Amino acid sequence: MVKYSQAYIQRLHFQAISRRAQTFGDLRPLRQNSTLDNREDFPAQRLAESSQVRPDLENLVGYGVDGKISTTCSRCACGDSYTTTRFDPKGTQPNPDNPLGNPSYPGSTSSNGPNYVDFLATTYNRSYIQAYNLGYGGATVDPALVPSPYGLIVQSFEQQVTQIFLPVYSVNYDVPWTSNDTLFTIFFGINDVLLSYGSRNDSLNFDLIKEYELLVNRVTGARNFVFLNVPPVDRTPGSSNLSASDRSYLARYTGEFNWRLRAMVYYLGLRHPDTTNFFLDSNWLFTRVIDYPAQFIQTAGYKNTTADCGGYNKETLVRALIDAGYVVNVERSPVRIFDDKEFEDAGANLVSEGSWPDAAEEHLIVGLKELPDEIDFPLRHTHIQFAHCYKQQAGWDRTLSRFKRGGGALYDLEFLQDGSGRRVAAFGYHAGYSGAALAILTWSHQILHPKTPFPAVSSYPNDNALVADVKKALANAMPQNGEAYPQVLVIGALGRCGSGAVDLCTAAGLPSSSILKWDMEETKSGGPFQEIIESDIFVNCIYLTQAIPPFVTNESLSSPSRKLSVVCDVSCDPNNPHNPVPIYDDWTTFGKPTLPISVKRDPPLSIIAIDHLPSLLPLEASNAFSNALLPSLLLLDKRDDPKAAPVWTQAKDLFHKKISELPEK
Repeated sequence: MVKYSQAYIQRLHFQAISRRAQTFGDLRPLRQNSTLDNREDFPAQRLAESSQVRPDLENLVGYGVDGKISTTCSRCACGDSYTTTRFDPKGTQPNPDNPLGNPSYPGSTSSNGPNYVDFLATTYNRSYIQAYNLGYGGATVDPALVPSPYGLIVQSFEQQVTQIFLPVYSVNYDVPWTSNDTLFTIFFGINDVLLSYGSRNDSLNFDLIKEYELLVNRVTGARNFVFLNVPPVDRTPGSSNLSASDRSYLARYTGEFNWRLRAMVYYLGLRHPDTTNFFLDSNWLFTRVIDYPAQFIQTAGYKNTTADCGGYNKETLVRALIDAGYVVNVERSPVRIFDDKEFEDAGANLVSEGSWPDAAEEHLIVGLKELPDEIDFPLRHTHIQFAHCYKQQAGWDRTLSRFKRGGGALYDLEFLQDGSGRRVAAFGYHAGYSGAALAILTWSHQILHPKTPFPAVSSYPNDNALVADVKKALANAMPQNGEAYPQVLVIGALGRCGSGAVDLCTAAGLPSSSILKWDMEETKSGGPFQEIIESDIFVNCIYLTQAIPPFVTNESLSSPSRKLSVVCDVSCDPNNPHNPVPIYDDWTTFGKPTLPISVKRDPPLSIIAIDHLPSLLPLEASNAFSNALLPSLLLLDKRDDPKAAPVWTQAKDLFHKKISELPEK
């Protein structure tokens, strides 16, 4: 079990596509065919003609318009967290000792190491480059179209142009840059896509690119541009907890933004023939690296392309909160995946484990699971945690009454929702992934050791290690099962949790024919379902708020056609009166992962009902959850403002509603 540990918060395919551009590979010039203004289709044939080029950083950086190497080049970068080095325009300017100016190399980046701005300024160039980096983490193109969840402190593309470049650098004769020797790199759209795809407003991409083009036209004196498109954000660790359908839509939405951006760059060159414009297809490059990192020298050593890098894991959330003005105190803990020193290095104050009750009343107590049952003192703080008491689970009234007695408040993480009613952060994907893994491991163990319960498990360092164990177990068990894979039925397969379960089965090598993916359509007729008991493994991944006919019952388990030997109830809510798997009444743990279910005939049946399944993959689960929660945490100072932070005001209203439902005593 992960112990309850508290934190207090107080307050890369280059393409040159203009008439005077450098060209690479088999690139042919494009011709004008339509106007972006009328939203007409950009000629697909032309896009295909332009897709045969390959990256060549050195052929780009250090070249002026005429293709000559400059002795000194300037570079102005606009972008978001993929770009920023936390350059302060009021501080030390770029110089031979530090081409970034400030802070010291590599700056303060989202990866806590060199990013592409650093590499272009110091490694991949043929001249001394002065890098003026205006990028800002969390930035969007224009907050009037897509607001940043981090508030007005974030400098959008519009602000980077109008409030920094124009007043500070376009008229500052102390900054030695000219139109011929300066390259402008612009990397925007990541946050815009991630923050707006959920609205399903396809026309928004058009408005974003129009504003993007207007801002480019305002960069006075600029003649040389590199435009980077949006990488495959649907494949980032932060998107791993999305459902399969949401990830598919996000990929399509990203593709539309990138298509419009490419069209914009094409027409920019036609309208301004004195400019040199490069289109850098970072989506193509990121996809190639993720799929096969060994094809590039720089990424040949990558072992994992599905999780956050170690540097990103360590400090980003805490540092972001501190940079936003919050004081962060973190309790020491010997059991969590991150060391105490990592939090300390990020700027947090370390405090004693279990000291949160003595913290000042104005401190917000951020935890994870519910508080231990053995303590019952009134709660005077505001808590942010999973309390498991809003659906009248066992002991719900006792838990809520502690807040009422102490005057405290609860923001339940399970019920933090965005404007569309979708949870802002959830462990579902990694719960489903881990649950399916344990189910297959249990099935394999039943075949190999039929008289012995499945043994204790512990957390894995990463998902690759878990998948390796599942593959090994399958390889050992299948010869005794006639070389047949287990049949796995996943209910809720289109959701976050179910997507994780299906992805694990696929990663473990199960053919698609062995994975039955059910969702609302397949279950609308109501259970019990014969298909469940005729499968080897059943993984329940649905979240219920109302009663439905159960998926499986003790009576259905008595069927002579039953093959079912493992049930994994990822939702794991045995005390919920709406539990669709009412064949058990207790939880299991990592120490004892399974419980036997009484059945009248073979095969024996085991159930997995672990309520902390994401702890099997603490690194990936922690990073995915914290990355999703961070935008909301940064709004805690506005938690009483329904316009600025509705996620918090709605959660507070729900708390008061639940308090009102407490029985009279």
